[in-house]
Amino acid sequence: YFRGEAYIDYIITIAPAAGSSVGAEIYRSDCTTGLVGTGDSSTPFVFMPDEGAYYFIRLFDQGSTTASAGAYSLSISGNQWPMMGHLYTRAATISAIGPQDYCEVLTYSTGPTIASSPAVDAAGNLYFGASYGRLVSLDPSFNERWVFDPGDSEPVMVSPALSPGGSAVYYGTQEGYFYAVETATGTMDWVYNAGAEILSSPAVDPDGNVYFACYDGTVYSLTSAGGFRWSTSVSCSFLNSSPTLSHTGVLYIGSTEGQLYALRTSDGTISWNYDVSYPIRSVPSVDEGGNIYFGADDGNLYCLNPAGGLRWTFETQGAIEGHGAFGETGRYYFGSTDGLFYALDCTATVAVAAWSRDVGGAVVGPAVDGNGAVFFGSDSGMLYSSTSVGLLNWSHDVGSPITSSLAIGQDHQLFFVAGNNTVYGVHCDNVDPALSFPGVSPMVGMLGDTFTYSVYYSDVNGDNASKHFVVVDGQPVVLDYQPTTGGYVYATEPTIAGPHTYYFYFEDGYGGRVRAPETGVFYGPIIDDGPPRSQCSSPIGTNNPMIEVDFVAADDGSGVSSTELYYAFSADGVSWPAIGDAIDTGQSLVGDTGTFMFVPPDGAGYYAFYTVATDRAGFVEDPPLYYYDTITLYDPDPPESEVVNLPGAFGSTPFDITFQVRDNFSNTFTIRLYYRYDNGDWVDSGLDTFTMSGFDPLTGYWSGSFQFDATYGQGRYEFFTVATDEMGNTQDYDAAMALSKFTYYDVITPESKASCEAYTRTLPITATFTANDDLSG
Repeated sequence: YFRGEAYIDYIITIAPAAGSSVGAEIYRSDCTTGLVGTGDSSTPFVFMPDEGAYYFIRLFDQGSTTASAGAYSLSISGNQWPMMGHLYTRAATISAIGPQDYCEVLTYSTGPTIASSPAVDAAGNLYFGASYGRLVSLDPSFNERWVFDPGDSEPVMVSPALSPGGSAVYYGTQEGYFYAVETATGTMDWVYNAGAEILSSPAVDPDGNVYFACYDGTVYSLTSAGGFRWSTSVSCSFLNSSPTLSHTGVLYIGSTEGQLYALRTSDGTISWNYDVSYPIRSVPSVDEGGNIYFGADDGNLYCLNPAGGLRWTFETQGAIEGHGAFGETGRYYFGSTDGLFYALDCTATVAVAAWSRDVGGAVVGPAVDGNGAVFFGSDSGMLYSSTSVGLLNWSHDVGSPITSSLAIGQDHQLFFVAGNNTVYGVHCDNVDPALSFPGVSPMVGMLGDTFTYSVYYSDVNGDNASKHFVVVDGQPVVLDYQPTTGGYVYATEPTIAGPHTYYFYFEDGYGGRVRAPETGVFYGPIIDDGPPRSQCSSPIGTNNPMIEVDFVAADDGSGVSSTELYYAFSADGVSWPAIGDAIDTGQSLVGDTGTFMFVPPDGAGYYAFYTVATDRAGFVEDPPLYYYDTITLYDPDPPESEVVNLPGAFGSTPFDITFQVRDNFSNTFTIRLYYRYDNGDWVDSGLDTFTMSGFDPLTGYWSGSFQFDATYGQGRYEFFTVATDEMGNTQDYDAAMALSKFTYYDVITPESKASCEAYTRTLPITATFTANDDLSG
C-alpha cells in the first residue's frame, strides 16, 4: 500500500510499472460505486473522477513471480486545464485554488499574434497556438519547450486540447488541417485534412475521441489515433463556435445562422436544434444536470434542458461571446459586450442577477477555483478576482486587452493571453497558516488513560481551517475545534502499548497549508502496560569506603523514570535479614543505567543489594522474591603478622623464618619479609611467597615460613613481616617493625680452656675453664 494525496480534475490514468506483475484497483471512498476499475502494466485504467470525490488505490501482486523492488510504483496523471473551459463541458471550474493576488507574473511573447487560450497539462506545461499555424509549449517557468511549425501562413485562431493522458495535444489551423502533436517532443503524431478553415477549439471526451468544427458548417469526430469516426454538416452558414460535450454523449454547437445543434457523439446524428434567430458565436456550457447555457448576438443568455426545451432567458445590452463558468449550485458567470460581467442565480424557470460588475469591455471566458473565487478579464485590460458574492479579492490593469479565456493551474496559477501577443502566468498564493503549542497530554500513561492531542491554529489572512488533522501512527484523525479555547483537540484511549508518533496537518482552504513538525513526527505518548525491570552488580570485595553499585534498568513501554537502591548487612555473610526487611538507601538515579555510591554504614562485613525501578507511567518494580542481586565484602582493616619461634642462632644457611598472620575477613595474603644485618638499615628481602603450615582456630592465626639465605655471611640478623590482604589492606610498616625478632648466623667454632691444681689431697677436684665466641656467645 502507499499513502499520498493528489488533486486531479480531469482524467486519471492508473498504470503500474511496466514489466511487473502488479495490478491496481481503485475505489471511491464513500462506497457509492465501490470498485471503479482495475488496471495493470499492460492495460492502464483511465477514468474521469467525480468532482469533489476521494478515491483509494490499492496495488497488489497479480502472479506468483516475485516483483522487483521498483515494481510497486504507480503513475497517476491528470491534466490541470486540458482545454478551453477546462473540461469538455466547458464548465470552467476547478478544485485547485487560483492566485490570491496579482504577483509573481511570468510572460512570454512569440510574435504578432496569439489568438489562442492556453491548455495546461499535469506537469504545469502550457500549450497555445501562435502565428503561422505554430503550436508553442512552455514549461512551468515559461521557458520554451518546443515549437511545432507546420508551415502555415495564417495564425492559429483556436485553443488546443490535451488528450486524457496528456501524451498528445490537438488543434486546427485556418488552412484546414487538424494536428495531433506529441507533448513530450513537439513532433507530429498525425494530421487530418478537413478541407476548410478551422476556427473552433476542439473538445476531447474521456475515451480520447476528438471533436471540432470547420467554418464551412461541418462537425468532425476523430479517434485518438486520427481515424475518422463521423462528420455532420449542421449549417449552410458558418461555424466559429466550439463544440461542447455533455456527460451523456451529446455534442452542442452554435452557428451564425442562429441555430444551436445537439448531435449524438456516437455517430453525429442531429438530435435536435434550437433557433434563436441571431448568430451564436459563444461556446455552450453544460451543467451537472445536462442543461445547456449559451449566448447570442441578440444579447440574451439562453438556458435549454437536455431535450432542447427553453428553461429561461436573461437579457443583456450587448452580444454574448466566449463561454461562461459555473460556480456554486445554481450560479453561472458570463460577460457581455455591454461591458458588464454577470453573476446569475439560476433555477429551472428563471435566472436572476445576483450581482454584476462594470469591466469596461467584453469578457472572453471566466474561470472559477475551488474556493468559489471567480476570475475574469476584459478587453479593457482589467483582470479581476471576486468572491461569489461580488466582493473584489483583487484587480489589476494588465495594460493590454485580455483576448483569451482564463485557465487556472494547480499551484495558485492563472494563465491568459493579453494584447494578442503575450501569454501571462500569475502565481501568487496566500501566506501559509501557522500552528502553535502542538502536543499530547499526558506524554506518558497507562492503557485505559485518556490522551489528548491539541494544537492552536492561526492565519494572518483570517482564513479558517478547512482541514484539520492529527496523524497518529500514520492514521489521520479529524481534530475538533474548541470555541472556548480556540484550539483543536482529539481525545482518545489507545489500545496499543508502547511508544507512538504524531503530527498535525492543516489547510486554510486557499491553498495554504502547514504541518507540525515541518518534517518527521513528534514522539509520544508512551503508553505502558507493565512494570520495568532492573538488576544491579557490585564488586565481590573492597576496602573502599565508597562501594560502587552499578545498575541496568529497562522498560518495554514508557521507559525507566528512576531506580532506587536497597541494602542489607551481615557480619558473617551467612545470616541475612529477609529481603522484605532490606533498607532503602534513599538513593534514586534517573536513566536506564548508572552507578550508586554506597557508604557502608555498619562497618566491615557483608553488604547485599537490589534495585527497584519505576517507569514513566508510574509502574513500580517488585523486589526480588528470594535472592539479592549482588553481595560485596567490605573489609577496611589490615591483617596482622609477625615473626615467631625464631631460634637464637643458626649454623647453616638457608634457614627457616617462621611467622604467623591473621585477618578478620580476607583469607588470602601477601606477606613480605624484611631484615637487617648487624643493626644496619632495614632491607626488603624480596621474599613474598611462603609455605603455609597450619591454622590455629583458637587464635585465628595461620602459620608459615620463609627460607632465608644469609647473604651477608655470619652475623646478627633481625626480621619482621608486613602482610597485605586480598582487599588491598596492608599492615602498618612501623608497627610491624616493632615486632621484629633477631637471630645469629654463626659458623665459627668457639674457643675454651680448662685448668686445675696440679696436686690435691681432697676430693672433688676443682677444675676451672674459660670459653670465648665472637658471635653467638
